[in-house]
Amino acid sequence: MRPLRRKILSGYLAALAFASIVVGLAVYNLIRLGSASDAILRENYRSILAAEQMLNELSRQEKAALVMLEGIEPQTLAQFSDAEQNFLEWLSRAQNNVTIEGEPAILERIERGYQAFLFRLAEFRQTFDGDRESGFAYYRERLAPAADEVRQACNDLHELNRATMEESSRRARAVAHTAVATVVAGAVVALAAIVAFSLWSAERIVRPVQQLAAATDRVAAGDYDAAIQVESQDEIGRLAERFNVMVNKLRGYHQLNLRRIIGEQRKAEAILEAIDDGVLVVAEDRTIASLNPAAALILSVSRQIGGNLSVTETVPDAPLRECIEATLTTGKCPPTEPGTNLLAIPGPENQKRYFEWSLTPIPSTEKGAAGVIVLLRDVTRLKTLDQLKTEFVMTASHELRTPLTSIAMSLGLLEEQAHEKLGQNERQLLEVAHEELARLKWLVEELLDLSKIESGKLEIELAPTSIESCLRAVVPALRTQAAEKGIRLSLDVKEDLPPVAADANKIAWVAANLIGNALRYARSEICVSAERVGGWVNLYVRDDGKGIPYEQQARIFDKFVQIGGDSRGGAGLGLAIAKEIVRAHHGSIWVESDPGRGSLFIVALPIAAPARQSTSGTKS
Repeated sequence: MRPLRRKILSGYLAALAFASIVVGLAVYNLIRLGSASDAILRENYRSILAAEQMLNELSRQEKAALVMLEGIEPQTLAQFSDAEQNFLEWLSRAQNNVTIEGEPAILERIERGYQAFLFRLAEFRQTFDGDRESGFAYYRERLAPAADEVRQACNDLHELNRATMEESSRRARAVAHTAVATVVAGAVVALAAIVAFSLWSAERIVRPVQQLAAATDRVAAGDYDAAIQVESQDEIGRLAERFNVMVNKLRGYHQLNLRRIIGEQRKAEAILEAIDDGVLVVAEDRTIASLNPAAALILSVSRQIGGNLSVTETVPDAPLRECIEATLTTGKCPPTEPGTNLLAIPGPENQKRYFEWSLTPIPSTEKGAAGVIVLLRDVTRLKTLDQLKTEFVMTASHELRTPLTSIAMSLGLLEEQAHEKLGQNERQLLEVAHEELARLKWLVEELLDLSKIESGKLEIELAPTSIESCLRAVVPALRTQAAEKGIRLSLDVKEDLPPVAADANKIAWVAANLIGNALRYARSEICVSAERVGGWVNLYVRDDGKGIPYEQQARIFDKFVQIGGDSRGGAGLGLAIAKEIVRAHHGSIWVESDPGRGSLFIVALPIAAPARQSTSGTKS
């Protein structure tokens, strides 16, 4: 048997032996206590019951004698006979259960007294001739005293057995007290012995384990020179030997790994040095853990003090700091709208440089992230090109308005002056020219609006606005157009909606654009509704059309994007303009669609606050 197992088993066997002794004492005393209690019931209870029953039968016979004085002879004879038989039966039981000194004498008194009582009772029955007075006199003088002697003897029998039961009960209590004292004393002794032995054996077993734990802590702290002195040849001694072997191997493995880690770290640093984009790592404590030269140049931070700077001191953009904080807290990057994840950094000659940022959380075993990697990609050139494109579109649109106006005037004059000379085909061509000119003018107006929004020149007057009033001004005007297409246009606005901070004309335009867009795709019904959701008021436009494919839903709000439907009169700019207008209101717009089941466009606008009730000149 192994030494450690032998030690533990010896302790358990000793404890088991002590417990067996205590249990044996308890069982022995319980048996004694049970025997004493059984004696109480067996020796005395039957005699007491017999005495009580004999008293009952004696009382019945006395009552029968009194009843006989009233002249009811047949009933009393049966009662006398029955009571006499029962009395003698109980007397016989008592005589067969004699277990106490003095009981035979009392039983003899009961028997003699009862014989005398029966003799007097027979005389009473023979001498009674219907004279009640003489009968009562005989009862009082002869029969009642005989019954009292029997009753007294029965009471003596009852009292003797009761006293004996009390004595037996006292003996049982004494046995119980002795049993309790014996068991408690044995348990205390056994417990003290078990505790002493357990402490002794635990100390012998735990001491080397504590040494092993201390050595393990040293190894965990990086001290690979820790070793344990082997003091025994049991399992713990062999464990100490193997621990020393393990530490030696860990020392060699650590040295090898350290060289590899240093090599990999140098590779990673070389890669970061070579990357043109800015890369910085934000630690869990919201400090800059590391950054590459490009990031240090972008943020104007020295790489040597990077680890001592916080995110607030390093990152100038508040939305970026909020996204970093949310990523560190939740472990996931919060969703951002396209075009909003830009970081503007002042450059030379008041020229701004733009960097598109993206976040990558570093996984953690706990809630949140262990850190965040921030990538800064220079998009200044793309931003400049986009600005140039916007300015070109605005300039071209302005320049197109004059020739378009001239063409419209020319077509009008031509139609007035040559109306009678034109044939049917020429008139149709003229109508087509008018329609295409109207489309071209509408396209130019939309391009101008979009250019103003993108360049920040579109003025939006923010004021507390009722969504209900905006919708009730737009929906009725479109019901006629919906009815012509056989489409039911309904309006459902929740009561008591709070006002939103919005430009009423711009929001009405957005609602009209969404409803007009739905008219191009709906089959039979369009539902317009609004309700409050937290600190926002949501505007819903739902249609039962064919829906939008999943792969195209992400680009539905881009410029010049059209998804099927009737494209006449549109250039794919309506939703792009609506998106920019909603963003200028600090709101959000998105679509939810299941192909084949229709689409739901949602516009969320912030509820107007008292401090924001009159804001004008806000630009997108």
